[in-house]
Amino acid sequence: MPDFRKRIVACVERGPLSVSDLAHWLGSPYYTTSSWVRDLRTARPVTAHRYEARLKLLEGYIRAHKGFPVPFEINSHTRPVYIRRVRNECERKVSRA
Repeated sequence: MPDFRKRIVACVERGPLSVSDLAHWLGSPYYTTSSWVRDLRTARPVTAHRYEARLKLLEGYIRAHKGFPVPFEINSHTRPVYIRRVRNECERKVSRA
């Protein structure tokens, strides 16, 4: 997946999302996600497939403005909960389709 890192960075910019937001959405460790965004690294093929489905969903939600940008009222303490809730709702809709 040569464009994996580019897609991750595009989500951060268009979301707009923090590295922490992205880590919560993907279910990946913060350090790993940070290395994709900041250190010009890409996910290894062995692990990238785990995150591909969630990345596709995130891209669609950002494009459709469903849950993103994160509402201003959501503070830093409730933001992780909000991100995971939107992701879970998104995954439920996909699984029912």
